[in-house]
Amino acid sequence: MRDNDRSRSGAGSRWQGRLGYLALGLVICVACVTIETMAARNEHWFAKPVFPALLGNSFWLALLGVLAARLYFGRVVRPIPFAVGLFVPPLLLVGWLLYGPTVADHWHRTEFDAATWRAEPPPDEFHWPPRLRMVDDLIESGRLDGLTRGQVEELLGPSGDLNVDREGWDLLYYFGPERGLFRIDSETLVIGFGADGTVERYWIYRD
Repeated sequence: MRDNDRSRSGAGSRWQGRLGYLALGLVICVACVTIETMAARNEHWFAKPVFPALLGNSFWLALLGVLAARLYFGRVVRPIPFAVGLFVPPLLLVGWLLYGPTVADHWHRTEFDAATWRAEPPPDEFHWPPRLRMVDDLIESGRLDGLTRGQVEELLGPSGDLNVDREGWDLLYYFGPERGLFRIDSETLVIGFGADGTVERYWIYRD
């Protein structure tokens, strides 16, 4: 019985140690990011050439410090949980910056509905208005293929302001802010007609 209690106590202590070094890695991660940010902005004495070896190497120096402590103090030091806490948050952030907008775009997509497209977008859906969410389904479905100008306007409503003078730009439908990480521009559905008066091509224009 006592052996079981000791085994459980030892396992609990080991997990506490791992969680402690994981938390320490998270704290050091925040500290390293803060140092690097201040260094990049030149807003603190860390940014000045007092510690040039630290700049750009703070994460690795922190990990090397824990590895050196492991060599000196033995197994009581947990470098792997520390490394997880140190490097996983920046990797998750980088992953979100690279793939977050794509995931958000696919998450918000919905089927095309002509009545919803023609209606005024709700003011509380500025970032993801209905047209922005439906335009990919509209294009992929091929519903515009072979339609006349009147049929397109019956389906999508009147065209937006044709304030561009470009050949083949016959109808414009603004549908929302540009998708991506920096949503500072807009996206517009452009439709062009052929010599027979039917839709020849259509595409998304970002400006």
